[in-house]
This record gives sequence, C-alpha cells and structure tokens, in this order.
Amino acid sequence: KLTPDGLLVTQGETTRPGQEEHHFFIRNKLASVFRHVYSYQTYIPSFDSSWGFLLAVKNYLNPLLPAEVIDRLIAERIRGPLRFYNGQTHLSMFYLPRHLREKSQE
Repeated sequence: KLTPDGLLVTQGETTRPGQEEHHFFIRNKLASVFRHVYSYQTYIPSFDSSWGFLLAVKNYLNPLLPAEVIDRLIAERIRGPLRFYNGQTHLSMFYLPRHLREKSQE
C-alpha cells in the first residue's frame, strides 16, 4: 500500500509514433486509480526506439522542476557523477513530442 505521498513508476511500452497504444492503455488504467499520471520517455539504444515510462501519484507533483533544482537534488543524494541523468536530461524526458501530447489530451 502506498503512503499518501507515495508514487508509482512503471515502464510504459514503446512511444514510437503509430505504436503508442499500449502506453496509453497503461496510462488510462493508472489514471483510474491515481489522481495524476505523467508520461515520459527516453531513447533506449538496445530497443532502437523511444520507450515510455509512467509516473503516477495521488497528490500533485510537478515533474518539470528547473534543471538546476534537479541537479542540486542529485548532488545532495548521489555520490559521484551520473553517466546519463541530470537536470537537462530530466526535462527532455518529460517534454513529449506532439503525437504523445495530443494523445494525452484525448
């Protein structure tokens, strides 16, 4: 059971244009339980495709914090540099392409 401030993150299938129906199936199921569901994606080299993930929360959460804030939080919690993730990368993952933004609003 999640605490009131808990969150759930899951893989959400491909977000490749024309193949994103499974992503939105999962998103809609999560939205029936959670108040806020956010899609994000990144390129996965071994899949040679963009891949979606979903963040679901009961209470409001702003995933679009400034890059500097994300970088500060990383520095406070993680020792040493990360090879992939930083504030700029975080924002790019949540800035979705048009086909996903439009589908999210349906």
